[in-house]
Amino acid sequence: MVQLLEFLSEPTQQAVASLEEVALIDVLQRCLPTDEQQQLNELRNRCEQGELVKAEREELIQYEDQLEQWRVECLEALIELAKLGGIALLTLNHHFLRVSALYMPSKCKRVLGRI
Repeated sequence: MVQLLEFLSEPTQQAVASLEEVALIDVLQRCLPTDEQQQLNELRNRCEQGELVKAEREELIQYEDQLEQWRVECLEALIELAKLGGIALLTLNHHFLRVSALYMPSKCKRVLGRI
């Protein structure tokens, strides 16, 4: 009886995989909050016009570094999801971009589209 209760209390492999998949999908769906995205857009525009002061240039670099790190983490998450699902990486990437286009703000799609 004790062994049965212990067995039933342990998460199944499928449940563990599902939790891992959810965490990986969360990584893929991450994006900047609206106010930060607006600030980034403004900094990019000012940079193109050559109007950035040193502090703004440093802020822009920090944003771009953060987004680059997120792109790396997205790629790692895609690779792991492909392994878990036994799916080719490119197939999964195309599928995820199509599905996420229905739900994801365009600012997030730009980050994923660079992967």
